[in-house]
Amino acid sequence: MKKNTQYEMVSKKIDGMVAVNEKYRLIVKSDENVESPREWDNVGTMVCWHRNHNLGDKHEHHDTYAFAASLAMELDPTFEVETCDVSMDEKDKAWKIINEKCVILPLYLYDHSGITMSTGRFSCPWDSGQVGWIYCTLEKAKENWMLKGDEGWDHIVYPDATEGDYVGKTLMQCAEMILKGEVKCYDDFITGNCWRFELQTKDAEGEWVDDDSCGGFIGDVKECGIEDHLPEDARCLVKELEWNS
Repeated sequence: MKKNTQYEMVSKKIDGMVAVNEKYRLIVKSDENVESPREWDNVGTMVCWHRNHNLGDKHEHHDTYAFAASLAMELDPTFEVETCDVSMDEKDKAWKIINEKCVILPLYLYDHSGITMSTGRFSCPWDSGQVGWIYCTLEKAKENWMLKGDEGWDHIVYPDATEGDYVGKTLMQCAEMILKGEVKCYDDFITGNCWRFELQTKDAEGEWVDDDSCGGFIGDVKECGIEDHLPEDARCLVKELEWNS
């Protein structure tokens, strides 16, 4: 009888997901040593406050009002205020400047037997709340899309594109999509959706031996880029991964 090569029995307990064919065994495990995506070259700046968790990018703003005042002064040199004593009128002016010159989204955290982050509110008001902001300045957005003229937020980034996520999108819309993507990636990181793989082949005795390995993947295990690091004839195994029980 021909052996079923799609899911071969594993002789030893493997803590992770496994897929097998006649040539390869792919093992994917949780990776607890992944670098925070906030250490990457991001478009957005993530500013958070929480008494129990160190979240987002490093900053020295003691609260959201000090942050708003500091950012507004950075964006508009004519705006001056003491960040330790911001009046209501000054707060309104600061946010008006920020909303004109930035794309800025609120950050919410749900904290109950673990944490998860989103740009939208969670349904439970007791274990969730706003913890900060993520923003992108116009200058940063133009730098990211290599725009060097007088383009504003309403500029169509890819006017000739006919397919893809950015078709017909303004610079503001593109920046917002990037920010939401950064928050999703960071959420995957803080929720432990991080992976490493081991690719094995058989030796002369027919025993599985390590052939390649790599870690640092963040996101859905079947869509986080593991496939791109495998030989072409092993890539199909990513879609066939199942938890070993």
